[in-house]
Amino acid sequence: MSRLTGRAFRLASASEAKDVHDEDYLTRAVAEWTPGVCRLADRYRGKDLRRELKDGTSEATKMLRNYSILATLTSQPTIVERLIWHHMNHLKNLNEINFFVCQTIATLRWCAQELRLDGYASLLDLEIMPMTCPPASRGFKQLVTDQAKSGMDWYGTIENPSLLVVNAPVPRLDRLMREMSDVAAYRQFPSANDMNWATEDFDAELAEDARFARHMLGLPLDPPPRRVQSRIELPFSFNGFPPQYDAAARSRPLG
Repeated sequence: MSRLTGRAFRLASASEAKDVHDEDYLTRAVAEWTPGVCRLADRYRGKDLRRELKDGTSEATKMLRNYSILATLTSQPTIVERLIWHHMNHLKNLNEINFFVCQTIATLRWCAQELRLDGYASLLDLEIMPMTCPPASRGFKQLVTDQAKSGMDWYGTIENPSLLVVNAPVPRLDRLMREMSDVAAYRQFPSANDMNWATEDFDAELAEDARFARHMLGLPLDPPPRRVQSRIELPFSFNGFPPQYDAAARSRPLG
C-alpha cells in the first residue's frame, strides 16, 4: 500500500486548509472547466454537474470518476488536482475503506499518471487488498480491445466505430469511461486478476480506451507531451489512507 513516508509532497498550509470543506473542492473543480474544448465533452458534462457530484449517492461517486477521466482526456490537470484534494479530504472522515473507495483512488491515480502529475500518481498507487469482488474476467464488461468480451455493445474500432457510438455518443462515452475506471481498479487489485494480465496489459488497455475516447471527442488520439510535476498538495488534515476492509466478508456468518 502506498505510504506517505518518504514521498515528496507538501501539505497545504494550515491557513490554506482551514475552513475549506469537501464541497469547496468540488465547486472549484466544476468551475474550472474550460468550455468549448470539445462539444461532446460539454454535452456529457451537462449544466448541473455540481449537484450531480454532491448528492451523496454511489452514482455521484461514479460521476466524479468519469469527470476526472473527462478532464484528463481534455487536458485539464487543475480539475483532476481539485478532485484529488476532494477525495483526500473525504478519506480523512473514514475509519476504513472498501473496494468502491479504492476504485476511485485507482481512477484518480490513472488520471494523475496520464497528466504527468507524478507526485499524485505515486501517492495513489496503493495495492488493493483481497476482497470479495467479481474477478477481472467478470468485472470487465466492454473492453475496447476485445470484441468477444463486449458482444453487441462492442465499440468497434477507431477506423470503423459501431453505430451505437455514432448514434448515441453520450451514453457510449459514459460507459467507456466507467469501463476505464474498472480497468484502473483491477490494475491495482492483483488478488482478482484471474486473467493473468501483467501491469503492462492493464496499461495497454487503458491507453487504447483513452485513444478511442479521444477519437469520440474529436481530439488528437495521443495526449500532448507534458512536463513532469512531482510537487503535490493535500488537505492539511490528511494523514494517509485508512485501512482496507472487505464488507462482503463481514456480512458472512462466522465458522
